[in-house]
Amino acid sequence: MTEFIDLHVHSTCSDGTLTPEELVQLSAAKGLRAFALTDHDQVSGIERARREALRLGGSPQVIPGIEISSEWQNSEIHILGYDLDPAHPALQSYLDEFLKEREDRNRKMAEKITAAGCPVTVEEVTERFPEAVLGRPHYARIMVEKGFVTSVAAAFQQYLGDQGPCYVNRRRIPSRDAVQLILSCGGHPVLAHPLQYGFSKDRLESFAQLLKDSGLEGMECLYSGYSVSDSEKLMQLAKRHGLFVTGGSDFHGANKPQIELGTGINGNLAVPYSLLSDAGIC
Repeated sequence: MTEFIDLHVHSTCSDGTLTPEELVQLSAAKGLRAFALTDHDQVSGIERARREALRLGGSPQVIPGIEISSEWQNSEIHILGYDLDPAHPALQSYLDEFLKEREDRNRKMAEKITAAGCPVTVEEVTERFPEAVLGRPHYARIMVEKGFVTSVAAAFQQYLGDQGPCYVNRRRIPSRDAVQLILSCGGHPVLAHPLQYGFSKDRLESFAQLLKDSGLEGMECLYSGYSVSDSEKLMQLAKRHGLFVTGGSDFHGANKPQIELGTGINGNLAVPYSLLSDAGIC
C-alpha cells in the first residue's frame, strides 16, 4: 500500500492558520506518513510539531524544514531546506538578521496601510498574531477584520501585492547563498515550485544549473495546481541536472483555502513516501 507525504507546509509560525500541533493532528487524521514543516524564514514551530507527534505515538513523521526567501536577477525565489539543524548557529544568525529587517518593513507597511485609510499598528497586529513572524498575510487579515476589504485576496489585489500602494520591498539573500546556508546547517536544499517564477524554458534550465553548481540537491516537481504534464517536464529537468524530486501542497490553512493538506487543489496531489528515501532525507 502506497503511503503519502507532504513536504511543503506552513503553520502559524509564519503565514499559515494552523498551529504546529494542529498540523500534526490534521496530518494524522489524513493518514499522512510524514510532513515537512517549512515555515517562511522561521523554524520555531519544528520542536512543537515534534513533541505533538511524539504525544500521538510518533506518527506522522515530522521533517524539520524551512522555506528561505531569496533573490536571483530581481526575481523572488524560494529555496526549501529539509532535515536541517534548526539550532545551527549559521541559521540562527540569518534568522536574527531577517527578523530585524522584517520589523522595520512591518512598521513601514503599517504606516502605508494607515495612510490608505485603515488605521493599524505593528503592536496591534502582533497582539492579534502573537506566535507568527508577521508579514503581509497578517496585515491582510487585519484589514478584513476591520471591514476595510472583503477578503485576504482583495487586500493583496488592491493594496499589498507587489505592485500595490502599501507594498514595502525587502532585501533578500542571493539564491546561491540560501542554498549554501541550508547545506551548512546539514540540510538538503530544494528549489520550490519552479513554474511559479514565470521563467522561460531556457531561463529555468540555466537557473537550475546555476543552483546545482552552488549545491542544490532537489526540485519540487509535484505541487498544488501543477498538471501531470507540468510535473513530468519538471522531473525531466531535475533528471538532466542530477536533482532529486520532491513534492508538497504549500498548505497555508484558511489563508489559501483552495489547498488541502496532502492533496493540494482538487485532490490533484499525491506525493509518495518513497521520495524521501530516494532523496536521502531522514
